[in-house]
Amino acid sequence: MTSSLTTALVLALAGGIAYGDVGTLRHDVQTGDDTRAEEAAKQLAASKDPKAADAIFDLLALGVPPRHADILLGGLAGRKDLRAIEVLGVFAQNRNAELSRRAVSILGANPDAKVVPLLLAALSDEAPVVRAEAAGALGKRKEKSAEGKLLLLLERRDPSAPAAVAAIATPELAHRLAEQIGPIPDALLCETFGEILKRSDFGPDPVRVEIVKTLAKIPSLDSTTALQEYLQASARDPKRPSRAEAEAIVRQRSGS
Repeated sequence: MTSSLTTALVLALAGGIAYGDVGTLRHDVQTGDDTRAEEAAKQLAASKDPKAADAIFDLLALGVPPRHADILLGGLAGRKDLRAIEVLGVFAQNRNAELSRRAVSILGANPDAKVVPLLLAALSDEAPVVRAEAAGALGKRKEKSAEGKLLLLLERRDPSAPAAVAAIATPELAHRLAEQIGPIPDALLCETFGEILKRSDFGPDPVRVEIVKTLAKIPSLDSTTALQEYLQASARDPKRPSRAEAEAIVRQRSGS
């Protein structure tokens, strides 16, 4: 038995599929049974061959089942080909929420500024998981241009907004948020302030003191929780004035 036949037999017994050239893999994705098509999609996604990218673009344009499309989209991650951004931008608007979320996730990991408009557009998606993915990506990038849309999400009671708003918040934005007690639900506003307080890179401590005082104006368990979490996060800096202010409020509320 030749070595090639031996390899093929071992792979067959193991339920695997031998690695093929790009043309064969593309054909298998289109016409193979489900197992073979999925394995071929994985191999194309993992391939560094420039022709593999072309095959992925073609297959996604022609249409493949969502599970295979998800795998192929993964093969566009990290590719510098501008077509990858364009294709991902199209899939970011897909009716399948999971495929859309997957595309947004890959776009969010791309440092190219060209992806920012696509992420901003995804903040208006109907699917909560897509909006959450886009908000998280923009927050990680500290994308200032997202401020208006993220604040709108916060006002619309979108649970994906607090962490993202907190990530891009400046002292000026924190001051504006302090004026939104009432229009923005207490729970979301408290969560936003709580996340801002926990940021190690956020502004001078006097601004933190003002945030703590703002939380004190909200008589709810949510504000107490935000203050308690801040005390835990700042435990290594016990002399911080904002921490002392938070401790005093928590003690007063607990009656101790």
